[in-house]
Amino acid sequence: MRNAFDKIEEVFLVGSLAFNVVLIFIQVVMRYVFQNSLSWSEELARYIFLWQTWVGASYAVGMRRHFRVEMLVDLMKGAPPQVVRARRAAGVVRVRALHRLAGERPYSFPYQALAGLRRHADSHRVGVRLGADRMRHDGDPSRLGDEGPAPRPAKGSGLLMETLLLFALLIVLIATSIPIGIALGLATAIMLHFTTNVSLIMIAQKSFSSLDSFPLLAIPFFILAGALMSYGGISRRLVALAESLVGFIIGGLAMVTVLACMFFAAISGSGPATVSAIGSFMIPAMKERNYDGGFASALTAAAGTIGVIIPPSIPFVLYSIVSGTSVGDLFLAGVVPGVIIGVLLMLNCYVIARKKGYLGDGKVHTLADAGKTFREAVWALLVPVIILGGIYGGVFTPTEAAVVAVVYSVFIGIFVYKELTFASLYEALKDAVLVNGATSFMVGFSMAFAAYLAMAQIPAKLGAWLAGVSTDTIVIMLLLNFILLVIGCFVDNIAAVIILTPILLPVVTRLGIDPVQFGVIITVNLAIGFVTPPYGINLFVASAVSGESIEKISKNIMPFVLSMGFALLLITFIPSLSLGLVHLLR
Repeated sequence: MRNAFDKIEEVFLVGSLAFNVVLIFIQVVMRYVFQNSLSWSEELARYIFLWQTWVGASYAVGMRRHFRVEMLVDLMKGAPPQVVRARRAAGVVRVRALHRLAGERPYSFPYQALAGLRRHADSHRVGVRLGADRMRHDGDPSRLGDEGPAPRPAKGSGLLMETLLLFALLIVLIATSIPIGIALGLATAIMLHFTTNVSLIMIAQKSFSSLDSFPLLAIPFFILAGALMSYGGISRRLVALAESLVGFIIGGLAMVTVLACMFFAAISGSGPATVSAIGSFMIPAMKERNYDGGFASALTAAAGTIGVIIPPSIPFVLYSIVSGTSVGDLFLAGVVPGVIIGVLLMLNCYVIARKKGYLGDGKVHTLADAGKTFREAVWALLVPVIILGGIYGGVFTPTEAAVVAVVYSVFIGIFVYKELTFASLYEALKDAVLVNGATSFMVGFSMAFAAYLAMAQIPAKLGAWLAGVSTDTIVIMLLLNFILLVIGCFVDNIAAVIILTPILLPVVTRLGIDPVQFGVIITVNLAIGFVTPPYGINLFVASAVSGESIEKISKNIMPFVLSMGFALLLITFIPSLSLGLVHLLR
């Protein structure tokens, strides 16, 4: 029965994502070809996206694809039976506690009606299966934006105690392998219940109203575009182009890996996806040329971090939603930092290659060869031109640009390269809905979490504490970078952006830091976390692709981490590196 229900969810999610792609693409065509925009298409797309998010959250749970910290679970493997039983009992206590906090009915939260559709919400029940339970959202559309009376002072102890309790609770929930999005919502619910007079209705209202956002739809579309490029044979052609440009240099294959990751970053928007797509070709190729397997894997993992810095970038989209910053400005701001990181990694490759005797690929590459590989890869290289050119030319919104990139990827995969089949198209859609299900609902709960932070005055308190540490902006930014680097070792980039942005952004804006620049700073900091144990998702992907152990890859990663750290300092203290293109094209 469970497998059948999962299949129904899968078909619904894949079909609804494909429908949204077609719907928004038709909107673009109608606007520019027939001069007749569809007034209802965005509202319907947002409505479908809400269903995708919450049903997708259920589906991702069933597939075990949610962002979670597995360290404690890994430590408990092989534990005595009594320890396992105690952990299970703790899980039951957490579920029952949430039942009690939710009210008389288990998981009963009011459903926030969609503002655009203005329909009676009583007829719409969103069933979200979390494990074996259901979360039901039902309510009254007249409550739109109404969060009740202003919160009264907290019932419990002072603000400091509330802050410590909130983060201790959040750490405990995350450490016990609860999905990070659910941990955010549960911690917020517990704190609201015990320290304020605010109704838990606020969580549902914030969660749904924050997801009723057309720009947020760009996330699944960019994920889908990257998946289609990978399934459609794009990554292999990008590798061939990079090899024709730098493959002959000392350490040439290593530089090819970095350059190919930079090319693919301009398509995928994801670090792990970049490591998987490029590493599957380049790590075996480097091993064949007698490169050390640990070095090849570590380099690919490090270069894959550029996937979230060079636009399009999924963390940039999330940061823009949480912070209210322009997505287009963030995309432009990531170009130069991404190139700087790539160049520093290539310089590092050259130094290590000279020391270890890693030669080039041994081939003589002529201009004719470079021209041939460029012609084969030019279709892929046009994707970032379409995205950035469309956004800054005023042709598309970021969401529409992502949809156009999806349609373009399908077209060249089927009709130009002829490697994208309908089966692989379905797999790409399924990959996208899984990542979206594990990601987008966290945005909703993060907004409720941010609302509680504002009530508890936590950002103001943190700003006051930092001001007490030092009044020097340089010292404070160094401290923030250190904090972000440590957090990146344990928490996924996406989850950390969602959690930390509402806390830290008010602090840095008071220091005069531009929100766009800080978006780049926080993303680069957390991207370094992709290659630092114990979380280091890029390390795990590179290990899976190469067969090398995490320990061996970790030993080889430090030179690349130092290069990225140097790039981070440049980005932090030279604002023009991030903001130069933004100011130039405004």
